[in-house]
Amino acid sequence: MKRLLVIISLFFSVFAQAQFNEPIDSAALELRWIDTVKVTLNSYIPPVDILLDTALKHSPKLAFYNAIVKQREFEVGVAKKEWMHGIRLGGQAQAGNLGSEALNDINLGYIGAVWVQIPLSSIVGRPDEVGAAESLLESARYRADDIEREIIEDVLEEYNQLQLSQRLLVIKADARETAILLMEMAEKGFEDGDLSVSDLARTTDLKSKILTEYEVVRTDYENSYHRLERLVGLPFSRFDRY
Repeated sequence: MKRLLVIISLFFSVFAQAQFNEPIDSAALELRWIDTVKVTLNSYIPPVDILLDTALKHSPKLAFYNAIVKQREFEVGVAKKEWMHGIRLGGQAQAGNLGSEALNDINLGYIGAVWVQIPLSSIVGRPDEVGAAESLLESARYRADDIEREIIEDVLEEYNQLQLSQRLLVIKADARETAILLMEMAEKGFEDGDLSVSDLARTTDLKSKILTEYEVVRTDYENSYHRLERLVGLPFSRFDRY
């Protein structure tokens, strides 16, 4: 029983030290093995500013609303030029005697006239049409800005979650290794007759709990990693390391 207490004390000492250590640089994290699955704790994560820029460039939703903005800009330009439609320009010229026939005055020359016809609707209704087009443009710009902010917020939130999951994974990986060592020592103690069945059962339960917590954190890390890749629009393997 005394030996079991020593083993458990050693375990919690190592586990507590892992929890209160400074955050580990992802570039310095070692590779760890879980069964036959290789989990890479130092998987490359691009800098957050690069992630944000890439996410904005590769977002189909933002591209869609930016296209709507361009369409609205075109419509405003068309509305401003629409006043020219319906305007008619005409002219008339006449050659003849410009003098007085009564005075038998002969003065040959030309008479010309130019006229412009502007529909009343071009003057009265045109400002309303231009204003409506400009309002649609402003609305489209606001929507595109909202989408951009949403993308930035989503990327930042997932990036922070990934950083947290990575730190927790390091802690749980250390705890897992210690739990496995503890279990091996407990089994050896049981075989040697130093530990009772109940002591071995408690050690087994402790190991199961720690390994379960590890698997949960590992899954959270991998899910967060791939969610961030999807938000950015490119796998991280496509990025150059900075």
